[in-house]
Amino acid sequence: MTIMFNIPSIMAFKSTSDIIQGIAARARAARIRCRYTQADLAERAGISFSSYKRFEREGRIALESLVKVAIALRMESELDQLFEKPASSFESLDAVERAINSQSNKPRRVRHTSK
Repeated sequence: MTIMFNIPSIMAFKSTSDIIQGIAARARAARIRCRYTQADLAERAGISFSSYKRFEREGRIALESLVKVAIALRMESELDQLFEKPASSFESLDAVERAINSQSNKPRRVRHTSK
């Protein structure tokens, strides 16, 4: 018997590269929505143009520079939420395991067939 559970927050693992590229892509999209060129945003953030250009292209940027970019894009609140505890009904992976085990230990319904 196979038990399937939908636990997206646990199963949705991404690679470091995927996360970095996603952040860079979202920053680029926000920059474009604000109608800033790369040079405009770099100047507003107080970082070098080459640093910002490298960030969009390769995802490489110093944490302080990333914070400056977020502030220039008026998205600093997103950084404030970075390590907040996610809303979840489970406190830990142990709790998830206990929930799975408790579901599999429930008595099974037996269907009686007529003879």
